[in-house]
Amino acid sequence: MFKKTILATAILVASAATGAFAADMTDDSMYTAAQSSGNAFFDDASITGGVYAFSRKRNRYNPGTDKFETNLDHTSVLGNIDFSSGYIGGIVGLDLGVYGSMDLQQSASPDHEMNFFPWDDPYNPDWTQTETKDDVSFYKAAVKFKLANTWAKAGYIQPSGPGGLGVNWNFLPGTYRGAQFGADFGNLSLAYMWADEYKAPWFQETYEFRTRNPDAGLTGIDDKQIDYLHSVGAVYTFANGLILDGAFSQSDGYLDTYHAKVKHSLMVADGTLNLAYHYYGAKDAGDLDVYDGNAWQQALTASFAVGPYTLKAESTVTRARGKQGYFVYRTTVPLGTSAGAYDLWWDSRSDFNHDGEKAVYFGLWRDLADQDLAGWRVGASFAYGWDGKPASDFGVQDAQLKESAVNVDIGYTVQEGNWKGSSFALHWTNYDNHSGQPSWTGFKNAFQDEHDIKLTMVVPYSF
Repeated sequence: MFKKTILATAILVASAATGAFAADMTDDSMYTAAQSSGNAFFDDASITGGVYAFSRKRNRYNPGTDKFETNLDHTSVLGNIDFSSGYIGGIVGLDLGVYGSMDLQQSASPDHEMNFFPWDDPYNPDWTQTETKDDVSFYKAAVKFKLANTWAKAGYIQPSGPGGLGVNWNFLPGTYRGAQFGADFGNLSLAYMWADEYKAPWFQETYEFRTRNPDAGLTGIDDKQIDYLHSVGAVYTFANGLILDGAFSQSDGYLDTYHAKVKHSLMVADGTLNLAYHYYGAKDAGDLDVYDGNAWQQALTASFAVGPYTLKAESTVTRARGKQGYFVYRTTVPLGTSAGAYDLWWDSRSDFNHDGEKAVYFGLWRDLADQDLAGWRVGASFAYGWDGKPASDFGVQDAQLKESAVNVDIGYTVQEGNWKGSSFALHWTNYDNHSGQPSWTGFKNAFQDEHDIKLTMVVPYSF
């Protein structure tokens, strides 16, 4: 794995050298001329991006062979360029973003999320394909507006401001085809968004929304087109730092989703304590029976940062009865066909989101700057879930899901020089499925035991 990383590093050096050189040439005559153009479109513009390398080795237990077998094994390199203009007349501007991806090596599943899938249709995957695609795509192409306390954007966009829609990520975000507008009234922010197509970053072209869900193997659900998604949201920030966040979203004739979040930060014993409550809900908006009644997930989160230490404790409880059997905060269910404004991220492989499941997460991280290791950080975390129930169409209804994961993190961020801000991170996970059930059966979002290691390098740049 680390031999592969040497090659990735070489590509990073070559790719970033031009950006590091250009960033220092601020007295170049062409740069000076651009600065004095008097055109706000260019004068206030920025070009940013990054070069990213990612190596992953993931082995999954096969009950049939009683062995761990390679599930993912690849080293990928990505890069992006993001142009954000200033506003002409203080009103209208333009945002553009493109990216490319290539595998330096790949010897397992081609459908990994750091490159382009070998098929273009997320609703009809071709599992016989064995090669990923090395290519380029776009993630942003939008006209943007602002006037007084209002703003808007239209084209190929990512949601911003309050609302229930989010995006899938690798190093780059997913993309909606649609429009969004919002307004700020002091402590109150409002926004509305509408979209009719989407693409995850591992696809090259946008696609329509559909009800078909190959991820969960749902039966008895028709494959229908969903004409549009839309969402409205509001956030109110009190003077003492208390934040109230609410949203309602809908996929036409398919699902209604909604959330309510309460967040607060306060100083305790020379440290910062962050507390939050999250409620995420979903309900069928048609007759497709994704969920039986209301489905929801509730979460309590707390983090405490003092000196070089950060401690995190979180818990969730989920209700998701029905043919799907697990809860996702998305207005369309299949992975890669939309995403929701979901804040929790445990990086513990499982989503811990099956019907009836309770789960807890604990983590401790330490910055090593006070040990003469500026830029270095280490951490460890643990997640455990229990009482998960199978989907309603599974024959063994008394099966129960218990699952756990142990994680270790090591990271470094360059502190000075042309490479300042570049980072390296190693994340290791040992995941155990204690249910005895094979992957993707009654627990339709659960897989067998895994050993997973991820090595990441990021080199940002800007002009």
